[in-house]
Amino acid sequence: MNTHILVLETSTQVCGVALLSALPDEPSRLLIREHEGSGEHAERILPLVESLLAEANVSRADLSAIAFGQGPGGFTGLRVACGVTQGLAYALNLPVIAVSSLLAVAATAQAVADQIEVVALDARMGEVYVAAYRHRVDKNAWETVREPMLLDAEFLALWIEQLTAQLEAPVTVRLSGDALTAFPGLAAPLAELPGLQLGEAGKPTVEGVAALAMLALQQGETIAPEQAMPLYVRDKVAFTTAERQLGQGGNPSAPWRPAETNLS
Repeated sequence: MNTHILVLETSTQVCGVALLSALPDEPSRLLIREHEGSGEHAERILPLVESLLAEANVSRADLSAIAFGQGPGGFTGLRVACGVTQGLAYALNLPVIAVSSLLAVAATAQAVADQIEVVALDARMGEVYVAAYRHRVDKNAWETVREPMLLDAEFLALWIEQLTAQLEAPVTVRLSGDALTAFPGLAAPLAELPGLQLGEAGKPTVEGVAALAMLALQQGETIAPEQAMPLYVRDKVAFTTAERQLGQGGNPSAPWRPAETNLS
Protein backbone atom coordinates (compact mmCIF):
# COMPACT_ATOMS: atom_id res chain seq x y z
CA MET A 1 0.00 0.00 0.00
CA ASN A 2 1.27 3.45 -0.92
CA THR A 3 1.52 6.01 1.87
CA HIS A 4 1.72 9.72 1.13
CA ILE A 5 1.84 12.27 3.96
CA LEU A 6 1.52 15.95 3.17
CA VAL A 7 3.53 17.94 5.73
CA LEU A 8 3.25 21.65 6.56
CA GLU A 9 5.62 23.60 8.83
CA THR A 10 5.25 27.38 9.19
CA SER A 11 6.22 28.09 12.80
CA THR A 12 9.26 30.14 11.69
CA GLN A 13 9.92 32.63 8.89
CA VAL A 14 10.23 29.67 6.50
CA CYS A 15 7.09 28.25 4.90
CA GLY A 16 7.89 24.57 4.43
CA VAL A 17 5.83 21.99 2.55
CA ALA A 18 6.85 18.37 2.08
CA LEU A 19 5.49 15.14 0.69
CA LEU A 20 6.75 12.01 2.42
CA SER A 21 6.00 8.89 0.40
CA ALA A 22 6.49 5.26 1.41
CA LEU A 23 5.97 2.74 -1.38
CA PRO A 24 6.21 -1.06 -1.14
CA ASP A 25 9.73 -2.39 -1.69
CA GLU A 26 11.13 1.10 -2.26
CA PRO A 27 13.02 3.57 -0.05
CA SER A 28 10.87 6.34 1.34
CA ARG A 29 10.98 9.58 -0.63
CA LEU A 30 10.81 13.14 0.70
CA LEU A 31 10.12 16.08 -1.60
CA ILE A 32 10.30 19.61 -0.20
CA ARG A 33 9.24 23.10 -1.19
CA GLU A 34 10.19 26.13 0.91
CA HIS A 35 9.73 29.88 0.79
CA GLU A 36 11.27 32.34 3.23
CA GLY A 37 9.15 35.29 4.27
CA SER A 38 7.03 35.15 7.43
CA GLY A 39 4.46 37.61 6.13
CA GLU A 40 3.81 35.53 3.02
CA HIS A 41 2.90 32.12 4.46
CA ALA A 42 -0.83 32.44 3.76
CA GLU A 43 -0.40 33.29 0.09
CA ARG A 44 2.46 30.89 -0.60
CA ILE A 45 1.48 27.67 1.14
CA LEU A 46 -1.23 26.33 -1.20
CA PRO A 47 0.72 27.07 -4.41
CA LEU A 48 3.67 25.24 -2.85
CA VAL A 49 1.40 22.28 -2.08
CA GLU A 50 0.09 22.14 -5.64
CA SER A 51 3.57 22.42 -7.13
CA LEU A 52 4.84 19.65 -4.89
CA LEU A 53 1.99 17.26 -5.66
CA ALA A 54 2.37 17.92 -9.38
CA GLU A 55 6.09 17.13 -9.27
CA ALA A 56 5.44 13.90 -7.39
CA ASN A 57 2.52 12.97 -9.66
CA VAL A 58 0.40 12.49 -6.56
CA SER A 59 -3.17 13.76 -6.41
CA ARG A 60 -4.95 15.02 -3.32
CA ALA A 61 -7.03 11.85 -3.40
CA ASP A 62 -3.83 9.80 -3.04
CA LEU A 63 -2.90 11.37 0.29
CA SER A 64 -2.95 9.22 3.42
CA ALA A 65 -2.72 11.95 6.08
CA ILE A 66 -1.79 15.58 6.62
CA ALA A 67 0.75 16.62 9.25
CA PHE A 68 1.60 20.05 10.54
CA GLY A 69 4.04 21.64 12.96
CA GLN A 70 1.73 22.82 15.70
CA GLY A 71 4.22 25.06 17.46
CA PRO A 72 5.09 26.78 19.61
CA GLY A 73 6.23 29.48 17.26
CA GLY A 74 5.01 32.54 15.43
CA PHE A 75 1.28 33.06 15.97
CA THR A 76 0.42 33.89 12.36
CA GLY A 77 2.44 31.04 10.91
CA LEU A 78 0.92 28.48 13.27
CA ARG A 79 -2.59 29.57 12.34
CA VAL A 80 -1.79 29.27 8.63
CA ALA A 81 -0.49 25.69 8.86
CA CYS A 82 -3.29 24.59 11.15
CA GLY A 83 -6.02 26.24 9.08
CA VAL A 84 -4.81 24.77 5.80
CA THR A 85 -4.40 21.35 7.42
CA GLN A 86 -7.95 21.44 8.76
CA GLY A 87 -9.42 22.59 5.46
CA LEU A 88 -7.69 19.96 3.36
CA ALA A 89 -8.27 17.18 5.89
CA TYR A 90 -12.00 17.98 6.10
CA ALA A 91 -12.35 18.10 2.32
CA LEU A 92 -10.42 14.86 1.77
CA ASN A 93 -11.63 13.00 4.88
CA LEU A 94 -8.06 12.47 6.06
CA PRO A 95 -6.55 12.02 9.52
CA VAL A 96 -4.31 14.76 10.93
CA ILE A 97 -0.95 14.45 12.67
CA ALA A 98 0.02 17.31 15.00
CA VAL A 99 3.77 17.48 15.63
CA SER A 100 5.46 19.63 18.27
CA SER A 101 7.83 22.01 16.53
CA LEU A 102 10.23 21.67 19.48
CA LEU A 103 10.24 17.89 19.19
CA ALA A 104 10.91 18.27 15.47
CA VAL A 105 14.19 19.98 16.39
CA ALA A 106 15.15 17.21 18.82
CA ALA A 107 14.33 14.51 16.30
CA THR A 108 16.63 15.88 13.61
CA ALA A 109 19.72 14.97 15.67
CA GLN A 110 21.09 11.45 15.99
CA ALA A 111 19.00 9.90 18.75
CA VAL A 112 20.89 8.65 21.81
CA ALA A 113 19.03 6.15 23.97
CA ASP A 114 17.64 7.70 27.16
CA GLN A 115 19.55 10.95 26.70
CA ILE A 116 17.56 14.04 27.64
CA GLU A 117 17.08 16.30 24.64
CA VAL A 118 16.37 19.86 25.71
CA VAL A 119 15.22 22.18 22.94
CA ALA A 120 15.20 25.94 23.48
CA LEU A 121 14.03 28.29 20.74
CA ASP A 122 14.05 32.06 20.57
CA ALA A 123 10.57 33.31 21.52
CA ARG A 124 11.51 37.00 21.26
CA MET A 125 10.75 39.44 24.10
CA GLY A 126 13.74 38.06 26.06
CA GLU A 127 12.14 34.62 26.32
CA VAL A 128 12.57 31.12 24.97
CA TYR A 129 10.29 28.21 24.20
CA VAL A 130 11.70 25.17 25.96
CA ALA A 131 10.85 21.48 26.33
CA ALA A 132 12.63 18.23 27.15
CA TYR A 133 12.32 14.84 25.47
CA ARG A 134 13.82 11.36 25.67
CA HIS A 135 14.05 8.76 22.90
CA ARG A 136 12.92 5.29 23.98
CA VAL A 137 14.71 2.86 21.69
CA ASP A 138 12.75 -0.13 22.97
CA LYS A 139 9.50 1.55 21.95
CA ASN A 140 10.87 3.45 18.94
CA ALA A 141 9.10 6.48 20.36
CA TRP A 142 9.76 9.88 21.89
CA GLU A 143 8.77 10.50 25.49
CA THR A 144 7.95 14.03 26.65
CA VAL A 145 9.91 14.71 29.82
CA ARG A 146 8.78 18.35 30.11
CA GLU A 147 5.97 19.84 28.07
CA PRO A 148 6.70 22.93 25.95
CA MET A 149 6.60 26.12 28.00
CA LEU A 150 7.67 29.76 27.93
CA LEU A 151 10.75 30.71 29.93
CA ASP A 152 12.70 33.89 30.59
CA ALA A 153 15.94 33.34 28.70
CA GLU A 154 18.03 34.24 31.75
CA PHE A 155 16.63 31.20 33.59
CA LEU A 156 17.46 28.59 30.95
CA ALA A 157 20.57 27.25 32.70
CA LEU A 158 18.74 27.06 36.04
CA TRP A 159 15.79 25.33 34.38
CA ILE A 160 18.12 22.65 32.96
CA GLU A 161 19.90 22.32 36.30
CA GLN A 162 16.64 21.77 38.15
CA LEU A 163 15.38 19.38 35.48
CA THR A 164 18.39 17.09 35.85
CA ALA A 165 18.18 17.25 39.64
CA GLN A 166 14.55 16.10 39.54
CA LEU A 167 15.21 13.05 37.36
CA GLU A 168 15.54 9.69 39.08
CA ALA A 169 18.97 8.77 37.76
CA PRO A 170 22.00 10.63 36.39
CA VAL A 171 21.48 11.47 32.73
CA THR A 172 23.28 13.23 29.94
CA VAL A 173 21.62 16.31 28.52
CA ARG A 174 21.97 17.79 25.06
CA LEU A 175 20.72 21.30 24.29
CA SER A 176 19.56 22.11 20.78
CA GLY A 177 17.78 25.04 19.18
CA ASP A 178 18.66 28.65 18.42
CA ALA A 179 18.41 30.08 21.95
CA LEU A 180 22.17 30.38 22.40
CA THR A 181 22.48 32.14 19.05
CA ALA A 182 19.71 34.56 19.96
CA PHE A 183 21.01 35.12 23.49
CA PRO A 184 24.84 34.85 23.50
CA GLY A 185 24.90 35.81 27.18
CA LEU A 186 23.61 32.32 28.00
CA ALA A 187 26.94 30.76 27.02
CA ALA A 188 28.64 31.39 30.38
CA PRO A 189 25.95 29.94 32.71
CA LEU A 190 25.36 27.00 30.37
CA ALA A 191 29.09 26.23 30.32
CA GLU A 192 28.97 25.79 34.10
CA LEU A 193 26.49 22.91 33.87
CA PRO A 194 28.47 19.65 34.21
CA GLY A 195 28.13 17.32 31.27
CA LEU A 196 25.83 19.52 29.20
CA GLN A 197 26.30 18.85 25.50
CA LEU A 198 25.51 21.45 22.86
CA GLY A 199 23.67 20.20 19.78
CA GLU A 200 22.72 21.95 16.58
CA ALA A 201 21.57 25.57 16.75
CA GLY A 202 18.66 24.68 14.51
CA LYS A 203 15.05 25.68 14.11
CA PRO A 204 12.01 23.53 13.31
CA THR A 205 12.08 22.21 9.75
CA VAL A 206 9.56 20.48 7.57
CA GLU A 207 11.97 17.52 7.36
CA GLY A 208 11.87 17.05 11.11
CA VAL A 209 8.09 17.25 11.20
CA ALA A 210 7.88 14.73 8.34
CA ALA A 211 10.04 12.14 10.12
CA LEU A 212 7.88 12.32 13.24
CA ALA A 213 4.70 12.29 11.18
CA MET A 214 5.52 8.96 9.54
CA LEU A 215 6.32 7.44 12.95
CA ALA A 216 3.04 8.77 14.36
CA LEU A 217 1.03 7.42 11.44
CA GLN A 218 2.59 3.98 11.81
CA GLN A 219 1.67 3.98 15.50
CA GLY A 220 -1.87 5.20 14.91
CA GLU A 221 -1.29 8.56 16.61
CA THR A 222 -3.62 10.68 14.52
CA ILE A 223 -6.46 13.06 15.31
CA ALA A 224 -9.60 14.26 13.56
CA PRO A 225 -9.39 17.57 11.67
CA GLU A 226 -11.53 19.40 14.23
CA GLN A 227 -9.03 18.49 16.96
CA ALA A 228 -6.11 20.13 15.18
CA MET A 229 -5.02 23.23 17.09
CA PRO A 230 -1.87 25.35 17.27
CA LEU A 231 0.20 24.98 20.41
CA TYR A 232 0.45 28.40 22.02
CA VAL A 233 2.51 28.60 25.20
CA ARG A 234 2.53 32.38 25.37
CA ASP A 235 -0.93 33.27 26.64
CA LYS A 236 -0.41 37.00 26.59
CA VAL A 237 1.77 39.35 24.54
CA ALA A 238 0.73 42.70 26.02
CA PHE A 239 -0.99 44.22 29.02
CA THR A 240 -4.49 45.65 28.71
CA THR A 241 -5.10 49.38 29.06
CA ALA A 242 -6.50 48.82 32.55
CA GLU A 243 -3.41 46.84 33.57
CA ARG A 244 -1.10 49.55 32.27
CA GLN A 245 -3.05 52.16 34.23
CA LEU A 246 -2.32 50.10 37.35
CA GLY A 247 1.37 50.43 36.69
CA GLN A 248 2.09 47.24 34.76
CA GLY A 249 4.46 48.03 31.93
CA GLY A 250 6.71 46.24 29.50
CA ASN A 251 5.70 42.73 28.47
CA PRO A 252 3.92 40.06 30.53
CA SER A 253 6.65 37.78 31.82
CA ALA A 254 6.93 34.01 31.60
CA PRO A 255 5.58 32.41 34.80
CA TRP A 256 8.41 29.97 35.64
CA ARG A 257 10.82 30.95 38.40
CA PRO A 258 13.76 28.90 39.76
CA ALA A 259 13.43 27.17 43.10
CA GLU A 260 14.69 29.22 46.03
CA THR A 261 17.43 26.69 46.75
CA ASN A 262 19.16 27.60 43.49
CA LEU A 263 19.10 31.35 44.02
CA SER A 264 21.88 31.50 46.60
